Amino acid sequence: MIAKGHTSAAAAAAATLLLLLPVLLASAQDAPAPKKVLPSYVPVCKRKDADLSGCVRRAVETLRPRLRKGISRLRVQPLEPFTLPALRVERDLPALRVNASLADIHVDGASDFRIQKLRVDPENLMVSGEVLLPLLRVKCKYAISGRLLTVPLQGRGNFYGNFSDVLVTATGRGKRSNEGGVDHAIATSINLRMRLGGAKVDFDNEDPDSAAAANAALSFVRSNTDAVLEVVTPVAEETAEEVALQMINNIFMRLPFNEILPDA
Repeated sequence: MIAKGHTSAAAAAAATLLLLLPVLLASAQDAPAPKKVLPSYVPVCKRKDADLSGCVRRAVETLRPRLRKGISRLRVQPLEPFTLPALRVERDLPALRVNASLADIHVDGASDFRIQKLRVDPENLMVSGEVLLPLLRVKCKYAISGRLLTVPLQGRGNFYGNFSDVLVTATGRGKRSNEGGVDHAIATSINLRMRLGGAKVDFDNEDPDSAAAANAALSFVRSNTDAVLEVVTPVAEETAEEVALQMINNIFMRLPFNEILPDA
């Protein structure tokens, strides 16, 4: 059951990097834009800034209060709480076979992110960094079937999880695209790796026919948390990468190159 909350926590962690990734636009050429999209309160870094990484980092800190509430004009959803209406996870692996549907995903704590490292590579349209999230509190509705190691997974109900000291290492790459005569960026890939300092999970099962299996699974997770995390972390990372890539490109398609990192 930990896989569900772990994936949601990963998606929330990935979302905290969204305002870092516009540095992928760094080597773009100026292009005309019919209307200025970037709000005036968003700090703009020059692409030839000698300390571009520091500029972006300071810009994100300046925007932190607005990130908590979201920036609808740029399609940046609120980080507090961070929500996803639905998420589906399907995997058939030797140690994990899962078919899970998640709904009403609600994550508290994403806005408390701390940028640990940031490196910008304008020439290769790449950004990498580390973000620490001290505590993520996750809840969602779930329906799941499958197997975790030797334990059957079956049930539906409500999931609750607390994940502490979530360290996310991310690398994003992009390319240029022109639509309607306006240059934009497209994020082509994002690679996420996560490490959890601690995890506590609980859930209630609303399916009486699977009560015994659900209780057995919860007992197994609580007794073997490290082994469970080793199995489910790669799946959570892959799912979070998919979610983050879609969210990032939804933002990028709203922003012309020349509004993000002008030459001067």
